[in-house]
Amino acid sequence: MKKKSYILGSVLVLALFAAGISNNQLAYAEDSQTESSQVTTVLETSEATVTEASEESSASSAIALDYLPANLQGTWENNYESDGQSYNVRMIVTNNGLSVQIKSGDQESLESVQVANIEQLAEGVYSFDITSSYAELNNEVLIGDVDYSQISGLVLANDKLYLQFGADLSADNWSKDYAFTSIDLSNVDYDTIDFPKELVGTWQASVSWGGNQNVQETYVISADGKVSKSFVDQNAGMDISEEMSISKVQKVGDNLYRLVAPDGSFLEGGIGGMYVQYQQGFYLDGDVMKPVLWSSSSFEEMTYDNPSFGSEFTRVSTDGQAASDKTASSSNSSSQSSSSSSSSQASSSSAQKEDKSSNLPSTGETVSILGAVGLVILAAVGVYLLKKKKEK
Repeated sequence: MKKKSYILGSVLVLALFAAGISNNQLAYAEDSQTESSQVTTVLETSEATVTEASEESSASSAIALDYLPANLQGTWENNYESDGQSYNVRMIVTNNGLSVQIKSGDQESLESVQVANIEQLAEGVYSFDITSSYAELNNEVLIGDVDYSQISGLVLANDKLYLQFGADLSADNWSKDYAFTSIDLSNVDYDTIDFPKELVGTWQASVSWGGNQNVQETYVISADGKVSKSFVDQNAGMDISEEMSISKVQKVGDNLYRLVAPDGSFLEGGIGGMYVQYQQGFYLDGDVMKPVLWSSSSFEEMTYDNPSFGSEFTRVSTDGQAASDKTASSSNSSSQSSSSSSSSQASSSSAQKEDKSSNLPSTGETVSILGAVGLVILAAVGVYLLKKKKEK
């Protein structure tokens, strides 16, 4: 009887051990199959993407653009002679057209065109259609021998901009007859410095503009260059707020500073006009500050000897942080503290769950462990039975 029980126990233990090995091999096979399937899918997707990109590239080499690119925009100049006459041509390229000023002796003409259907045919080669044109020369015909309303494209090569005429413009077929060189008329050849910290503070002025009376204007300028502007007239129901920032300036005169690449407008009102270039800045003398605007023809060099002054502001505080900024800063600090605490608790809870789950063996591992324990027990019983038999 004992021998039969021993044999049955041995069979049961061996079955458990075999089941564990089988489950582990099955799980490994499934994981390998899944990884192989994922790799195959990635490869197929990559090949499909490359094929689609190749087909699209071969379908059309021209790239449609909404605007003329930034590398074409700016002021360009060309000086040439024709029939014994000298001409100076200055051209301003914008994102949707170009304006051309032609001078010869005491004569001057101006032509402006708007463009559409812009395409990049190759690197530096651009074609477009003229949608409208405007020409003016003291009520006379245009001077020179070039009709700029017939331009069909622009080519940028070797730091020169070439005007193109005719419908046969292509990536390999373009002309170098009309070459323009980039020029800078902004006259900003001054030392660039950080904006003076004496500008930091709260500035106010009481003025009348826009048909409203007693407008309270406030500029709050912080140490990081952030400028908060407000224009309030409670009687007229006006309450306007604007934001901008400044970083670098150039000193262009006594107490006069030009803003370098400001993010927004430092002025009190808007500006506009055709063929006019502007530079903005401020006048600063102790506790007195005035916004400043310089202007000149877009085709002429900017000068800083005739500034237009805005309202006179008086410093009322050296604190350059608005009350709303202080409230927001305090609120953000509290929110970040609360968020950090919640995040720490969530991370701790998640870690505990992971630790607990990582200690639990998988199904195949459980069966294998049981089988191994059974073999040990079975061996111990066998030794015991053998020992008892010898004693008998």
